[in-house]
Amino acid sequence: MNPGYLTFILVSVIVILLACGWKEFLLPGVSNKRLALFFAVWLGGNGIVLSLGSVHLTLSYAVVAGLSLVLLKTAGDVKQSLGLVMVSLLIAACDYLFLEIYSVNPFMTVIDKRADIALILGSVGVLLNRHPYRQMMILSLALLLGEAWYQVSHFATKPIKLGTADFMDQWWLTIFATRVATATVQEGYRRSKRMMRNLANRREREWKE
Repeated sequence: MNPGYLTFILVSVIVILLACGWKEFLLPGVSNKRLALFFAVWLGGNGIVLSLGSVHLTLSYAVVAGLSLVLLKTAGDVKQSLGLVMVSLLIAACDYLFLEIYSVNPFMTVIDKRADIALILGSVGVLLNRHPYRQMMILSLALLLGEAWYQVSHFATKPIKLGTADFMDQWWLTIFATRVATATVQEGYRRSKRMMRNLANRREREWKE
């Protein structure tokens, strides 16, 4: 699959789901105005590259960085924010490690190098935090740092490119897979809890009769 194609598919799917009323399922508590603002800014910066010597930065990468900072401000007090940043650093180290491993041994690839890493990190994100804002902040910051770390470590052999189409494919897939998995798990838990409560109430009524 060509780089950027997965991003186009995922963005299209997300927009369709949000338009069909799935916003509260995937992104509870996020306003339509904020979603529209993010998509407008991201689409506006997509494909625009700023170059400074051997460093090339796409504005979409900067938009994701800005999103991470905005979400970090909603985390709460300083202690909670530092905790989330530490978790992001841990996941960033894992991201960098996986990028290096897949580069050295491409035969480990199941779907695609970036897609495999996105699904692995998305699974970690589901386990660590289920709040939409905090979850997206942790994963976004982790992917930004992991990508920068990987690019800088290979600066001697190739220029630094931040925000490539491959990176955006990974970022969108990570966020999408994490939110879908989290929402599915939470909905399954709520339904199971409701079912158990109804069953307990039914048994209590039968016992009284």
